[in-house]
Amino acid sequence: MRKFLAGCFLLSMFSVANTHAQITDFMWHRGFMFGQTTLPAFNYFPDSLTQLNYQFADSTSRNNRKAFQFGLNWGARVNLFTINDERSISLHTDVLASLYVESNDFTGDDIYSEVSFAWQIPIYLNYNMGHMATKNSTANSGFAAGIGIELNSMRYEIDNVDYSGYSAYNRSIVEANTSLWIQPVVNLGYRFWKDGIDAREINLQFGLGYVDRLSTGNSYRPNIRLSYHKFINY
Repeated sequence: MRKFLAGCFLLSMFSVANTHAQITDFMWHRGFMFGQTTLPAFNYFPDSLTQLNYQFADSTSRNNRKAFQFGLNWGARVNLFTINDERSISLHTDVLASLYVESNDFTGDDIYSEVSFAWQIPIYLNYNMGHMATKNSTANSGFAAGIGIELNSMRYEIDNVDYSGYSAYNRSIVEANTSLWIQPVVNLGYRFWKDGIDAREINLQFGLGYVDRLSTGNSYRPNIRLSYHKFINY
């Protein structure tokens, strides 16, 4: 169902592009980002032999755990429909590569941190007003608001323990959810001139979350991200 909805969304955006004879104002940017994300959930249920023979013997549930995320992004946008010099509707996409740091109190005695890799690809439609709405804009500042979808992928580890080497008769039961998912997103952007010559944007994105449905209950994955963009060809 998620793939079907994502496909419908992309088709609708390209249909909008094909409706208009001219696609204008291609722009691209680079920048950096940071934020907070909710990680994939898992449950660990050791069997009786594992409880007797291995140190990782306690049942563990890690749902709705949070992590701090920081990294780089590269993106591009193209105007699908120009209303006037100060108003437009655009298609925008980013590619973000980041590290995320999670602090855990996993054993009950020690607090430690995990550092792992993630990437995201948001694709959304934006309504642009003022600065950077088009390349003919004369405004010194501008705003953007949009809605779309985002593909998320995270390097997935379960408390850094490799359970695959356990023999069949004493292997623990690990119930984990996906590290690749799609979520709806909304974004707000403020655009301005830096030193009167460089186009910049501060963008705030909210990920509306994805639901992990495990046997012990539901786990939600909302996130929030603040990005700073430097537009290269404006």
